[in-house]
Amino acid sequence: MTIRYVWATTTASVGGTRVVFGQTWNADCELVKNNPSLFTDDPRHAGLQTSEPLPEEDRIDRYPVEQVTAGPGEKRSAVKRGFE
Repeated sequence: MTIRYVWATTTASVGGTRVVFGQTWNADCELVKNNPSLFTDDPRHAGLQTSEPLPEEDRIDRYPVEQVTAGPGEKRSAVKRGFE
């Protein structure tokens, strides 16, 4: 029997069980099966440590992060919703 592993992508409490970012879990565990959005099979979430830079294709931070609030002195355009 081969054990498949997944890693927690966040820290959360699920039914009294604490799930911590980077923890390794058995993919066949009921908690994992019932909460798949909290886990990934991508080992980059395993708290990998290295003294050398990771290749670009292995870096999690290569994906842009959207800035949701205006920066200092920046004005955002507003979309009016509701009454037409």
